[in-house]
This record gives sequence, C-alpha cells and structure tokens, in this order.
Amino acid sequence: MKQKTISIFLSVITFFLVITNISVKDSWIYATKFNNELFSKLNTAIKENNIENGNICLEYDMSDELKSNPNLILREPLFYNDWEAPLLSEMNGIDPKKIHVYNKDRKVSCEIIFHYKNGRMTRAK
Repeated sequence: MKQKTISIFLSVITFFLVITNISVKDSWIYATKFNNELFSKLNTAIKENNIENGNICLEYDMSDELKSNPNLILREPLFYNDWEAPLLSEMNGIDPKKIHVYNKDRKVSCEIIFHYKNGRMTRAK
C-alpha cells in the first residue's frame, strides 16, 4: 500500500511538471510571435516614414499586453532590453547598423518615437 501511494504521488507531481513545462514553452512561442509582429510593423512604419538611420524608441504597454493576452502566462521575453533589438531588427528587415531601436521605457530621449497599440504602429514624434 505504501509503494502505491508513493507511486501515485510521484505520478501526479510528474504530470504537473510536464503540463507546466508545455505551458511555459507555448508562452515563449507566443512571445516570439509578438516580438516578430512588433518589429515587422515597425519595419513597415520606418519605410512609410522614409527613415534611413537614427535612434528609434518603441513605446507599447507591456503590462497591458501581458494582462490581455491569455497566451502569455509569465513575463516572457517581450521586447524590453536594448540588447534584444539588433537581432529582432535584423530578423524583420531593419538594418541594426543604421537604425537603433530602443524600448521607450529604457531610453528617455529619442529622435523618433513609434507607438504600438492594438496591432497598429503609429508615429508619435
């Protein structure tokens, strides 16, 4: 009886660990899709505004995005830190050597500011 109890207990723990691992993996996939969509729309906005170089700040409400998107269960790697921008830029057609992208929360003064909300990218400055 003692071995069955231990076996059931370990099975339940294993089940919860597997389910949690799958959920975290899926949320990282959704965060990657969000980042790619964000930078893809930024690339389109840069082309529409004929911007060839400079510092660009990207402003969006990360806390609102995390609250409103049920696929994001943790603070996944949504674009926030400056070191993430060059790779995301290059992956979405922005030349990171000419155009430097920053999160508005991390850099106070920017030449150009784009605001992202509800899937739309608009130029604020």
